[in-house]
Order: sequence, then C-alpha cells, then structure tokens
Amino acid sequence: MKIKQFVFITGMVTSLFSCLNVAQAETPHGTCTFSVDGHVLPQLTNYPDAHTLLSNICTDKVNLTGCTIPWERADDKSRVDVYFNNEKYGTSIPDFSVYDDNLIFAKIAAHGYELRIQQNEANSKYTINFPIELTKEGSCQETIKPGEQNILQLTDIHFNPFAECTANVKPCKVIGSLIANDIHKWSTLLSSGAINNYKEETNNAFLTHGFDKLAEIVVRKGVKTILISGDTLAHDFDTNYKNFAPSQYTTNTAYFSDFCVKTLLYVVLELEKRVPAGTKIYVTLGNNDSDIKNYKMQSHNFLSKVAAGLSKYVDSNSINSFTTSYDKGGYFSVPLSDKITLIGLNTNSFSPDTTATGDITASNAQLNWFTNELVTAEKNGKKVILTQHIPYGMNLYFAAKNNIAFSALDDKLEVGYFNQLKQHYPVISSIYAGHFHGEFLSLIDGKIPVIGTIAFNSYFGNNPGFKVIHISPEGNFDGYTTYFFSQATNAPMAWTPLYDYGSTYGSPDMIVYTLQNFPYDLKDPKVFNYRTYYAGGYGASTGLITEDQYWKAYYCGIKYSESPAYTACIK
Repeated sequence: MKIKQFVFITGMVTSLFSCLNVAQAETPHGTCTFSVDGHVLPQLTNYPDAHTLLSNICTDKVNLTGCTIPWERADDKSRVDVYFNNEKYGTSIPDFSVYDDNLIFAKIAAHGYELRIQQNEANSKYTINFPIELTKEGSCQETIKPGEQNILQLTDIHFNPFAECTANVKPCKVIGSLIANDIHKWSTLLSSGAINNYKEETNNAFLTHGFDKLAEIVVRKGVKTILISGDTLAHDFDTNYKNFAPSQYTTNTAYFSDFCVKTLLYVVLELEKRVPAGTKIYVTLGNNDSDIKNYKMQSHNFLSKVAAGLSKYVDSNSINSFTTSYDKGGYFSVPLSDKITLIGLNTNSFSPDTTATGDITASNAQLNWFTNELVTAEKNGKKVILTQHIPYGMNLYFAAKNNIAFSALDDKLEVGYFNQLKQHYPVISSIYAGHFHGEFLSLIDGKIPVIGTIAFNSYFGNNPGFKVIHISPEGNFDGYTTYFFSQATNAPMAWTPLYDYGSTYGSPDMIVYTLQNFPYDLKDPKVFNYRTYYAGGYGASTGLITEDQYWKAYYCGIKYSESPAYTACIK
C-alpha cells in the first residue's frame, strides 16, 4: 500500500530520529526500525537533521518499517498536526484512531490530509519541506496518473566558467585548459569546492551541487522532461572571454563561438549525468546565449553545433526535425505525448537589437515556422505548450521605474507573434518563460497564461530556484510547485518547496479567471504571496515589487501584456 504523506518539518531540527525514538517509547502499539542499505541502525543519531534523513529516504537509502508517530508529545517540543484544505484538524478528526497508523494513512491517502511534523525550537533558521510518498519499505516517488506529466523548468542558470579567474592574472590558466579540452574533461578542470556567493554568477560548485540535489526531486516527482528556458551562459560572456582567454584564442571569432557552444553543452551534460537515463532535456536560447553579442541572433556555427549537441536529449522520433529547425534559427517543436506539442522559440530574433540592425530575416522565418506549427497542432487536435526566454509582455521593472509601458520584446516585431497567439489561442495551453529572474504570472489577450520562474542563479538578488510543472493528460496547465534555495539567508545548500500554485492561487484549471480577477488590495493573501514569492522569498532582494508605490505597475502586468491596455491600467 502506498501512502501519500506531505511532511513539513519546520525549524532547526536537531534529530528527527530522536523524535521518532521517543515516539517508539511513548507508543504502546508497534515498533520502529530504521535501516540503511539493509543494515539496521542500532543508534538513532546517525543523521544530524531532517534534511539529511528525508534526502536519504527519497533515494531509498533509508527504510522505515513499522513506525508509529504520536499525534502529541507530552513536552510539546514536537508534534504532528493534521490539515485538510489548510484547515487544522489536530487530533480531533472523526473516526481517527491515534494508534491505528494504517487507518490514519489510509485516510490521508484518500482525502488529501497533510501530515505536518513541526519541531518547535527557538532561533529557527530554515524550513525543510519535502512532499514525499512512502511505501511501507520507505521508497519514495510520487504517483503519476496515466497521461499526466511532471515537467521541470530551469531558467537563467548563468553558468560562469570565468569564476575562478582573477583580474590581475591574465590570461586565465583554466580558460586555456577548457578551450583546449573536450567538455567531458571540464569537470576535472573546474573547481567543485565552495559555491558562489549570493548575487554572484553560477560557478561550477553551485552548478554541480545544485544539480545533485535537483536530481533527487526529478526522481521523486517522476520527471521525464526538463526545460531550460534560456540564459544558460553568464552575463558579459564575450567581455570575460576577451579578458581571460589566451591571446591565440581571441584573434579568431570561431574560437569564441566554439567556447560558447561548449559551455552551454557542458551545463546540459552535467545535468544529464545526474538525472535518470532517458530524461528529455530541451534548451531554448536566451539573450545571453549568443556568440555574437547580448540580444543578438546567434551565428550559424553556434546554432548548428548546439543543435547537434542537444539532439541526443531529444525524443528519438523528432531528432531530424529538431536539428533542422534549431540549425536554422534556434527554435524547435517536439511531442510531449500524442496529445501535446512542445514548441520552443528563440526570442533573440524578436528583440530590439534585431530591429536596430535592420535585418528581420530571422524573425520572419521563425514567425512563418511558428504559424505552420500552430496550424498543424490545431489540425491534429493537439494542445501546444510554449517555452521561450523573454516573455511577450511588459518589462515590469522598467515600466514601474518609469511609469510607462515598456515592452520586453520589440514593439514592431512582436506584433506578428501576438497576432498568431491571438488567432490560435484555443490550442495554446500555457507559456513558460524566464528572463526576469522572478516568479511572475500574466495573461496574453486575457486568454493565455504566461508563467515565469525564478532564476537558478541569484545574480539579481533573487533566491535561486526552479519549477516542477504539472500537466494534465490533455495538455492543460494543472499547477506547479516552485522550489528554492534560501541563499540570501546563508542556509545550507538545499532545494525546498517555496509554494505551490493550487494552495496559493486556487484551482489550476481556473488560472485564466484567477488572473483576470487578480486582487489589487495589498492586504489580500494572494497579493501578499505574489509579492513575497516574486524573488524567491526569505531574505531575497525583492527589488521594486514590495514597495507599495510600484505595486500598480506589477499588478497591471498580471492582467495586461499589450501596451495600450497596460498604459490604461497604470494611469
């Protein structure tokens, strides 16, 4: 029997094992045995905190057999509370027998009760939140119904291979070694020691340790598809290359282009090493993912080599079409199921820098391709999920600062894109984007939800994070859980749930209605949560959104993505 438990452990937990050991002593029914790799632990002090314990449970290293947990402990330093729809029931749930764990677990599984174990101690420093499903043997994986999918979205990784270089030592030895070697050797050339500081670009230690812990969630949530929605490369990549690369590699632009390719593919390779074999990884390109310049269309050399490198992570039936379109313009279309098509767009071709050069060939070609893909999906009765780096709509930071509509994409180039979204909106389920390093929600034409994700990197003052998106068998949005690392508070490296869409904003199938009617009142819980979670919460530098005078600019951006409607709203 599988038992779905949602375990919330709050506070600085000194030893969950000791808590459960007391439970064994106080509970007259059943015994509690802990084993690691088949070896029973004679002492219950092997784990320093609940994070370590639950991480090991979820990688099947720890087995829990016959454990009975009391609802209350006499000293009240820890307790188990039962919630349903966020209403606390405590120990007074009808028909609950305190010592009949099978009955308790059955009711939890059947009715969605949440089991929250709380350690109440002074000086709490962090929250550990693990939604887990335990069998009696202690294995841990969420049950996914037929046709449903959990998709992990990463964005704005901003990996910085120059992190180990210093300004007064040029050229940088490690960069020369990276240029000269295949990416399969990079992990031995880069440091895996201390992670980068808060508000710094992602170094190799953060990348690898972060992926290690992310992989546990991939397994637990049954994720088979990962989306990387742009800006895999660090900011100022071209400038740093010129500063730190040996001179023999700076005179020919082909070396720089190849280094950009290798860096992007190294990030994906490190992710591939850690997730289950066969996991699909799809990469959309961001404004920093260019071998020409920030926001510029990439060279053909870059697109061709990235396409070839990414083809191994693509659905096998789609490799040819994927490499053809990616090679041409950095965009792709692949099936997520027989009912769902995933389309990835290269928003660099719609950026203001494209207009500045006067060459809109790439943007027109992508728009024509995109139109054909929407028409094909419509004819085949498939839903479309879009992923792109720069979202359609307002750049809310600049809009708030200047109290004007400020489009994230080029006003002229995005007209054709908007018209296709507007014309084919019934087939488009949802759009997932990055770029702003924040948790944002908005509507296109009042109909299509755009969902943004906090960056994997803390460069702009957010806490790092990512999303696990829930997709229904029909391809509809079915909620998400956002995970974060409280780097702003100097917490130990860990990914824990920040919030989930359903309990925060309401039923996922009502997302369009929810955003159309999003409250303005600063005291409303939805508003409070939106502003708190925007930059990843818990000590993060939230920028303008939590300053009351700027809330209207962000509020209008939730409801309106088009300049005229947004302008009318902020006045």
